[in-house]
Amino acid sequence: MKKTILMGLTLLFTVSTFAQKGLNPHTYAFINLKNNSGIKHKDYPVTIKISDITSLFHNYTGQRLGIFKGKGEIQSQMDDLDKDGVADEISFLIDIDDDERLLVRMLPPNYEIPNFEKELFVELVTKEKQGDSYKYTLVEEISSKKDDMYNKMHHHGVAFETEQIAYRIYFDKKQTIDVYGKITPRLEIPMTQWYPSDKQMASGKYGTDILKVGSSVGVGSFKGWDGKQAMHFDSVQKRTQRIVAKGNIRNVVETELEGWYYQGKSINTKIRYIQYARHRDVKVEIIFPEDFKDSLIFTTGVLKLKDEKFHTDNSNLVGSWGWTFPEPKDTIKWCRQTMGAGVFVPEKYAKVEATDKRNHLILISNNGTPTLSYYLTAAGLIEKKGYKNSKDFFEYLDNWKNELMHPVEVSITEK
Repeated sequence: MKKTILMGLTLLFTVSTFAQKGLNPHTYAFINLKNNSGIKHKDYPVTIKISDITSLFHNYTGQRLGIFKGKGEIQSQMDDLDKDGVADEISFLIDIDDDERLLVRMLPPNYEIPNFEKELFVELVTKEKQGDSYKYTLVEEISSKKDDMYNKMHHHGVAFETEQIAYRIYFDKKQTIDVYGKITPRLEIPMTQWYPSDKQMASGKYGTDILKVGSSVGVGSFKGWDGKQAMHFDSVQKRTQRIVAKGNIRNVVETELEGWYYQGKSINTKIRYIQYARHRDVKVEIIFPEDFKDSLIFTTGVLKLKDEKFHTDNSNLVGSWGWTFPEPKDTIKWCRQTMGAGVFVPEKYAKVEATDKRNHLILISNNGTPTLSYYLTAAGLIEKKGYKNSKDFFEYLDNWKNELMHPVEVSITEK
């Protein structure tokens, strides 16, 4: 009760303070966060449709929105996901162990934006052979009607990272997710470009690729299912990779397939990956056309590792802990790496666990709806303050699943 009263007084003070500075009715609203789980969420990601907020405003013309806790603005990010020139969603991170109430308002053009720290990086880079070297070009989107982009892309596809970990998605028929581990938390892809130099590796300060994915699902790659094993995307008319959003709160990247021939049908789909700052996990959303009503079976999961320990809840969580040689042809420079991988699928999409020669799998279905989603995560033994054995990593997976199963309720009100 005391906390609720104090929170109300703080918000009252905040609103009255802004009112003194010209904050008018119908230019602000409240974000209500209700935590019924008893879980103390750290850096909990909240994403809200901007239209749900601005429907309460008068004369909103696309101004930047600010979110305030107490007197200060907290870091947020507005993203235009459909690239129509209008921001669709706003995201922020918050520690929440009880209910919270935040102020969101339209900000004037002259409002001074706080200098928030950059905690994310993402890049999509083409490479072109020119003599004895390569020309590298940053792009936001690139497509091909052939399976010919793997060697035309630097780090073979889009790469994205938080300070905890980095991932890349191969731009080929496999579309497998690979993992780069860190020794200390920081952004490294701008410095190493996924491939640390001999000098960087000798310093003992830089991370490296920690996984040999081969023909497996790697960590949480989306795949087809032929009844016995995971399938690559062999028959596709056009493939696209793009950076949808990048900022201080989240990266959003996509692989799009047009004319994917699967189970006797030609399917268009977007595979969207959402990565939040201060997180090692990634949310994966599979998006079909709005009128897609077929109910199909797909799969995801984690690869089988050497000398592995395997973890499952026999429902919708799989994890593995073991080792691989990221580059088997050079086991001196690219030494053996021990790591953990995990995938959690919400119950409404998970069908049954399965296995094939290379993978621990969960069969998943869109259940006749145009979307489905799941989550992936990974960790490397090289992390100084990371998980040092399978027991600790699997405990993390169980807690991670528990948090994902108990989301915070979000509502927007005028008062």
